[in-house]
Amino acid sequence: MEQQIMITGDDSKGFFARIWDCIAQIPREHRGFGKQIFMLAKNDLIKTYKGAIIGPFWAIMKPLFQLFVYWFAFTIGMNGEPRGPIYDKIPYFVFVMAGFLPWCFMSDCVSRGSKCIRDNRQFVNKISFPVSAITTYTTLSKFYIHIFLFVAAYVYMLIAGMFPTDKGWTFTPNVYHLQILGYAAAMFVFYWALTWSLAPMSAFSKDFESFIATIMSGLFWVSGVCFDSYNINNTIIKKMLLFNPMTYFCNGYRKALIYNQWYFEGYYRPEYENLIFAIEFALVLILGMCPTLGVTTSAINGLGMGLATTFVILLSNVIISIIKNLIPDNVHIPAYIVVIASLVTILQQLMAAYLPALNESLGLFIPLIVVNCI
Repeated sequence: MEQQIMITGDDSKGFFARIWDCIAQIPREHRGFGKQIFMLAKNDLIKTYKGAIIGPFWAIMKPLFQLFVYWFAFTIGMNGEPRGPIYDKIPYFVFVMAGFLPWCFMSDCVSRGSKCIRDNRQFVNKISFPVSAITTYTTLSKFYIHIFLFVAAYVYMLIAGMFPTDKGWTFTPNVYHLQILGYAAAMFVFYWALTWSLAPMSAFSKDFESFIATIMSGLFWVSGVCFDSYNINNTIIKKMLLFNPMTYFCNGYRKALIYNQWYFEGYYRPEYENLIFAIEFALVLILGMCPTLGVTTSAINGLGMGLATTFVILLSNVIISIIKNLIPDNVHIPAYIVVIASLVTILQQLMAAYLPALNESLGLFIPLIVVNCI
């Protein structure tokens, strides 16, 4: 049976109009919580470094220390040898710094964002607060650090005259630097949307959270932070790196700060680079909205998805209301997930037995009800 993605709701609307309705749902959920989100972003920084003498300044010291280590290892340890023709006028330290700035945000956003629901379970257990706002203020708190680091790095490059040109070095900023605003905004939205999917899955599975932590330690070395992804001899690896969004932002910051290139320019397939990222950006947004999507070929199937979700939400709330006082605070989220997952499993088995056509049409989106009900 031919399948297409549809958002449950008014069948007279076009597909993209309904996609837009789902995207607009997030700002609607945030309405009235603006002050709380900014306050929680600030408190998240304080809580993370509570008990430390210099507090949130550790958020700055950690990446600065890492940057020094990488500079020492690759510049001193490797005698600072050039690694391609584009380094003729660019010190390796400046090259790494331009890629390290977005990496710090992306790494912290994925690592902390994937754990944000589990780490802030008090908002799920005891406070009426939209779960989507937890991912928002967590991402926002990391973006504060990114802004501070970027301003510090930019001031350093300005004072040291580290802006390269065809004729040498200059102290004067140029129009290419304005692209940072676009890259930073796109990076924030991309990783904010990514946490919509990572956080519920990490709350559901501790193993998934550990998997994220494991791969993040290795992603640094395959994201073009300390090397030029455009200057790799292996063509297959060079093409594969085009699919890494972290590489895209590292190269984007370098284009704006040190290459003096526009986003549509580059040393290797810039047209493919931007197209691939645009597709990934759309997929991440849709993946984050998966709980609001249903696979269907008719309004009947859309109605079925809506009724299935409503059934699980209502029954799970009744059961959780009955047993919540019997469950210790530290296992509320796992207990809730077990209840919801059990109901979804029962629902899926009933649909497979009595409504096989509807079950086949909805497919994978039935288990995703679990994420929607967290």
